[in-house]
Amino acid sequence: SVQTYAQYLKYVGTEKMAYLKKDVRLNDKKGTLFTQQLDYNLGTKIGNYYNGGKVINGETTITSDDGTYYEDTKDIFFKNDVVVSEPKNHITTDSLLYNMTTGSSDFYTNTHIKNKEAEIYSAQGTYDMNTGNALFTSRSTVIDSSGRVYIANNMAIDKKSGNAQLEDNALVKDSAAGY
Repeated sequence: SVQTYAQYLKYVGTEKMAYLKKDVRLNDKKGTLFTQQLDYNLGTKIGNYYNGGKVINGETTITSDDGTYYEDTKDIFFKNDVVVSEPKNHITTDSLLYNMTTGSSDFYTNTHIKNKEAEIYSAQGTYDMNTGNALFTSRSTVIDSSGRVYIANNMAIDKKSGNAQLEDNALVKDSAAGY
């Protein structure tokens, strides 16, 4: 169940729409959304915020200009000036679909992921913030902490095993080894 709080609430029963303004807070069992304006459809269980919002899910904080919250799936689609901050990662992008239950994120535009092991530049893919596993499906670049550069059109990374699979026009550049 979802609980909402705000300084102002207008409910239109025929439309099942709640319009919340000023110091809006939406809580569910996975996290909390903070914004100044939220339009929430009680029939579809979908809420939209505009002009800035922040979601806190455990140690993960995500901010964006606009967003759409899907109660049934626990997904939030962040749009425009998206920043993800957490102990392990810092991510900047313009659109991100984040699942509050799994910690998995899908992105569809130029994205920069930075953590202590690597810097990643990609325009499309899936990144699991909990495990560090990733699948990038556009021309992507990974620069690891040793300075090694990986570039490929498609890339899969298994952080636990340390394995990476690069496909289609792949390049590995190891400046420490001289090539």
